[in-house]
Amino acid sequence: MEIETEGVAAHGSLPDVGVDAITKMGHVLHEMEGLRRRLRLTKTFESPLSGERMSPSLHASTIEGGREWSSYPDRCLLRLERRMIPGEGQQEVKKELDDLLSGLSAKDPQLQASWRFSMVRPPWQAEEGPLFTALEAACRAELGGTPGRAAGLMWTDAALTQQAGIPTIIFGPRGEGKHATVEYVELPSVVTCARILLSTALRFCQQPR
Repeated sequence: MEIETEGVAAHGSLPDVGVDAITKMGHVLHEMEGLRRRLRLTKTFESPLSGERMSPSLHASTIEGGREWSSYPDRCLLRLERRMIPGEGQQEVKKELDDLLSGLSAKDPQLQASWRFSMVRPPWQAEEGPLFTALEAACRAELGGTPGRAAGLMWTDAALTQQAGIPTIIFGPRGEGKHATVEYVELPSVVTCARILLSTALRFCQQPR
């Protein structure tokens, strides 16, 4: 989502004229932190496949505003990310942001803000079924056991393929550093993963329909 606060551009020597859009965004960020904490405390989802529990997340991603040192900024743009858990939807998130901004505007009439969705993706989770059975059988044959099942707040194209009616599971090689400065996979694990994927495809296609 994107939130934009509006100020009044003016020279820094005119404090009675200028309205600082960046400072107004500071109030938005403060309220966002309170919302983030409430979400962590009040909303949870337990994955039926892994048994792990998770809560929604909310964080500021990028912020920009201002024109020069000597003037009041007339706009400030915040890009943020709100990750949903199964059971949540776009309307709930919309209400959260509407309530947050209307509450701030009621306290401070100078706080003028608008927001919009830039991208919305529904929560997704893998499901038991023939593909799951084939994958675990391939893992047992290659590894001598099945890998651990995990849940998380990441979002991938898997949600789109399953939404299109194509059974989907996320599976991959060992590695570390997801979106960190150092991100890698272990090369021997890549080879093992390829063998498992081939075996899974053969087993899945050979299953009676």
